[in-house]
Amino acid sequence: MYTYHTHKINKAVYIGAGADVDILDLYCQTMICIDSQPKDECPVDPDGREGPTGEHYDPDRIPCHRPSFLAQLEESYRSKGFRCTGVNSTHTYITFEKGQRTVKYYYSVAFPYQLTDRIKTDIQGYDMLICDGYLPHKCILDYTTSFRFVGSNMTLYLHPDTDDQLEKTDMLDWELKRDSSKVTSWLGICRTHQGRIIDHRVMRGIGGYTNRSMFPKYTERDLDDDLF
Repeated sequence: MYTYHTHKINKAVYIGAGADVDILDLYCQTMICIDSQPKDECPVDPDGREGPTGEHYDPDRIPCHRPSFLAQLEESYRSKGFRCTGVNSTHTYITFEKGQRTVKYYYSVAFPYQLTDRIKTDIQGYDMLICDGYLPHKCILDYTTSFRFVGSNMTLYLHPDTDDQLEKTDMLDWELKRDSSKVTSWLGICRTHQGRIIDHRVMRGIGGYTNRSMFPKYTERDLDDDLF
């Protein structure tokens, strides 16, 4: 397991968190996770715009349901020493705890289309934004005054290769190119294709995000280690 240290983080927000728990090695007191799974891994816009393959939103059609996701999520967190301390099916969230650390995980929530007042309150004032695999709508910037940006070599749908659900001016990387004054520091983490975090380094802002040279390189041995 690769471990690393950073300055104290009180609250991190991780949108599109999936069942990823390696990110927990990056210490923070509270983490708010949001994911559209298990209801839908690839949600389309409920406001009526077309999805990535031209489909329109149909609340009765769930094309990417992941029925085993919640069980997998709990097992993944248990492997990191986090125990499930509650499931609120009304507001679709699960809480995990380990010592003084807490993870509140909102599931079956498509960001930003299905934000509730409860979620907005929970993410308010975050001081770390994790963009590992997915960059959310720029409205996430409305919930903080300053934060540490965490990026990954596995992040997809960067401008101009968007997922077609957002206008380019709604994309977080587009907005941070225009104004990154809220970002206090930039951290890039490097994953192997199997998802294991093997290194990290300071990023040079959002401008060169698609330039993989800003991320640590990994070797064939790193990939081989993932097999064991």
